[in-house]
Amino acid sequence: ASMAAASALNHTSPSAMTRSSVHGMGRHAGGGRQGAIRRHGHHPGRGVWWHGMSGTDRPDTGRRRQWSLPADLLLLALIYFCTARLALLLAFEHTNASPFWPPAGIACAALALLGPRALIGILIGASAANAVTFLGNGQTEPLRLAALSLLIGLGNTLGAAAGWWVAGRPRIGAGWSFGPVAALRLLAAAAVAGLAAGVVGASTVVAGTGLPAALWPLILRIWAVGDAIGIVVLTPLLLAWWSAERPEARRSGPVYLAFALAVGVVVAVPAVDAALPLLLALPLLALPTRSRRTLWTVALLAVVVVIWRTITGHGPFAGADSMQGLLRVQWALCFPALLLLLDGVLLRGPLRGDDARDADVVPSGADSSAPRVAPACTPGVRHRPWHAAGRVQGRVGNRGQRSPGGAARHRKDAARHLA
Repeated sequence: ASMAAASALNHTSPSAMTRSSVHGMGRHAGGGRQGAIRRHGHHPGRGVWWHGMSGTDRPDTGRRRQWSLPADLLLLALIYFCTARLALLLAFEHTNASPFWPPAGIACAALALLGPRALIGILIGASAANAVTFLGNGQTEPLRLAALSLLIGLGNTLGAAAGWWVAGRPRIGAGWSFGPVAALRLLAAAAVAGLAAGVVGASTVVAGTGLPAALWPLILRIWAVGDAIGIVVLTPLLLAWWSAERPEARRSGPVYLAFALAVGVVVAVPAVDAALPLLLALPLLALPTRSRRTLWTVALLAVVVVIWRTITGHGPFAGADSMQGLLRVQWALCFPALLLLLDGVLLRGPLRGDDARDADVVPSGADSSAPRVAPACTPGVRHRPWHAAGRVQGRVGNRGQRSPGGAARHRKDAARHLA
């Protein structure tokens, strides 16, 4: 019986053999799916060829996996830090407050891509950005500087986690069906995340810097609305560019050309400064193209232009009091919330990676003509990291002799269990 089983397995593709052996052995051992996971090293984020292999039989990828965890988190922290510093360039003079906070949207998008472990990178990036800001404001006491920066960073991390939870803990690897319900949940997530980060941030700034307590509501409002606008604009933009473009999307060149002409007219003709808010409606021109990338790219450019013109003293939102101008322009920037609802209703569809990025990995020696089974994509399951997907595919494909005996040992191990 053992020889017959081994002979049959020699002519069976690893993927087909893996499915039968893992599921059969899991049921026979009385452990079901969890028993198969414990005994045979099942990992949904790897390819099918990993199923049923013990720790000693797996290819030696531990060295690369060891550095994959901190690499993407440090990259996220760096992106968060640099974006925060750029956002402060849009802050009003002598207020150090920006009506638009893109790092909040980056944090929510990172959670959808990386899962809960992205919170570590968010905390590092937010704490570093606030530390540099306090240094620029003359705060030089080390303990106070570290405590204030860490508290505000924790508030930003808490806000991102709360927003991701309210949005339903979406994961792009599992496919996020973005429709009207998802759009409403993302709006609610933006409100919750902004409020959570704003309460912690405003309380820390007032208590730690000696500002009057009467300014706490105003700081909370600016903080919360700025974070919410950042989530509404940046999160769908980043996820749209990460995911595959819609098949029915049309060419978007005329939309970008119309936006460039409108900005040129507003900048060159001071008499039309009153029409500055109309720039926020130009993303509506992208709806007929059915392109989610175009819609949110034009929306981001419109928000940046409106804030820039207001800071420089142009347009209907500018005034003698910079704080009042900040509050007025923030209300105008809430227009992207309507775009989010229109996106969910008119451009509804899944957000997920390209097929090439999510392709399964086949080891050296496997039958390339055999059908490959995609790894399980279920909510709450850790999938292959976004930064390592291309490396794993390239490493196994270009260096196929990474584990020359892996498939043979796999077949022998399965034949022994079946016997």
